[in-house]
This record gives sequence, C-alpha cells and structure tokens, in this order.
Amino acid sequence: MKTRDTLLLVFSLYLFVGCNEQKVGDPISAESVEICKSKKSDFPTAEARINYCLGLMYPNRSGDFISTVVDSRIKIKFELEGNFYEVFFSTRGKWITSEVKLPPENLPDRIRDALSASDYSNWTVGKIKLFQTVNAIAYEVEVGKRMIGTDRYVLLFNEESEIISVKKK
Repeated sequence: MKTRDTLLLVFSLYLFVGCNEQKVGDPISAESVEICKSKKSDFPTAEARINYCLGLMYPNRSGDFISTVVDSRIKIKFELEGNFYEVFFSTRGKWITSEVKLPPENLPDRIRDALSASDYSNWTVGKIKLFQTVNAIAYEVEVGKRMIGTDRYVLLFNEESEIISVKKK
C-alpha cells in the first residue's frame, strides 16, 4: 500500500510541458515505444521512468494529470489539445498501452477509405478511439444506421486498415 500511495503522490505533483510538435491521434514514435517498453532501466524509480516516457511520447501535454492504480497497472489520464488520453504502465514503469478518443476529423484517411469501401460505408460514424500497444496500433470506430437504437456496431481496424473485428453494440 505504501508504494501505491507514493506513486499516486508523485504523479499528482508532476506538471510537464513539452516543446515538440505532436498532433492529436499521432501514433507514438517507434523510438519512444522502444525506450519505454524495454525491461532495461536507467532510472532510479518507476516514477522517474514513467515521467520520462510520458515526456517522450506526449511532449505537448500540459496541465495536471491524474494517476490511479488499476489491476496492478498505473493509469495516467491527461488532456492534450482538448482530447483525453489514458496511458497504462506496469508498476515498474514499463509502458503497456495508450488510448485516446479521436474527433472524426482526426481519423486517418486510410481508415476512412477502408470504411468507405466496407459494408458500413453509408452508416453514421460515432465514437472513435486510437489504441496503441507495444506491438500494434488499432482504431475502434463505432458506426450505426441510427446512432440511437439497436443498429450499432464497433469496428476494429488494424494498422493495415483492415477490419479485424465487428461487434454489435
């Protein structure tokens, strides 16, 4: 319990403002992913490693962010250009995954084109999320004939813009 309280206290005190250009929904750079997923650590504490990784992956985030421990993972929430991010780390500071809700205009053209070529081309697009893990990037797109009612589905697109999952919502 002491470690958890320490982590929460440290994260609640941090404020970081970066200087590199980053657009909402941009995938995290391969270099940042490699550094933040590795087991090797040149950092004295998990808190120091997480802060460093957040600075690499999201240099333009600003303001306070909230951290909690959920299922033995550290969940960091913050805002970047009006969009809300959730980033998960192990309790040792290793990056696990990031997710962000995207506005429709930030959906990549290749995903938009794949959606247009699919059976769901005439459906209305609802919520969109970008998920990035150590090994993959995926886009979750909610579609519906009517966004209110029973004709709603969640489509999962992989990096190659292929629909890899369709679930009724």
